[in-house]
Amino acid sequence: MTFLRTLFASLLLLGPLLAACSDDDVPATSLVDVGAPLAAEAETVCVATAQSACTRVDACSPPLMAYAFGDRTRCEREVLDACRKRYHGEARDPRPAACDYAKDSCESVLETVAWSSFAADRGRGSALVALCSPTPGRLAAGERCVSDGDCTTGLCAGSSGSCSTCQERRAEGATCTGHDCAAGLRCSVLEKKCERATAKLGEACDETRTCEGDDISTKCRSGVCVARGLAGAACGEGTAGCDLGRGFACNRAGVCEAIPLPAAGESCAAAGTLNLALCRGGAECGRTGVCEARAGSGEACGTETRCRTPYTCFEGTCRLMSERRRGC
Repeated sequence: MTFLRTLFASLLLLGPLLAACSDDDVPATSLVDVGAPLAAEAETVCVATAQSACTRVDACSPPLMAYAFGDRTRCEREVLDACRKRYHGEARDPRPAACDYAKDSCESVLETVAWSSFAADRGRGSALVALCSPTPGRLAAGERCVSDGDCTTGLCAGSSGSCSTCQERRAEGATCTGHDCAAGLRCSVLEKKCERATAKLGEACDETRTCEGDDISTKCRSGVCVARGLAGAACGEGTAGCDLGRGFACNRAGVCEAIPLPAAGESCAAAGTLNLALCRGGAECGRTGVCEARAGSGEACGTETRCRTPYTCFEGTCRLMSERRRGC
């Protein structure tokens, strides 16, 4: 009896401690730094991918580079982080292929960077990496995964509250998120539907086949894809308008003019003949009409300086973090 009393008393004392360690009190998700460096060969591939992507952006449009990233260093950091995220899973190919952006048209690159900057629904680096298909991993469709590079299909996805699994890429007409359409298809910027490859400059276009870079650097006019105007071009009624991807907008006089790109701390209040100003380097125009800095990859952050999309302020530094469900 003495032993039983002692055991019962011990259970009473341990009860609260056991309860405190119950599954209900363990967080359902945890944050993982998916921008951390990879093993040597994969890291080298991602560095080369970042350099290629940012070289192409800079060659196509220095103003867009200044607006979206600020400079080459920031651009390469963001693309490098996005590439690391793609291949941070254990089922990836140990020797993934680097992406070569020299083969991508400027219209495609400018459209990708511009829309990811305007929409701010995902990072610019992630959008650039999505232009290049990942090297397939070892996991088949239906198996649990942590990154696109784990899967033979190149797509790791999951609904909120569930573990991610390798999935088949979306078919034509299916809803998409930006990087999940099948080969030969692209995710339309506005409709978010998988659609056939778009028409290039000089090719025929219509309501069912839009222009590559449409609404950014090209326009469908009289059934043909044409380039939008640069500095000094007419941009009034009946014209193709101005090339936003290369940093031009239509002023009050109906002429294409370079868009001002004030830096953090400078005025971004709309003024002049253009009545438009965009902050450079991911800074945002605040309520007081002054550009407010947003910290990027590896930069200091806190109550005074927030991180830009898609970074999270973690222990005082902007990092590319991802939620991982317990048990996945």
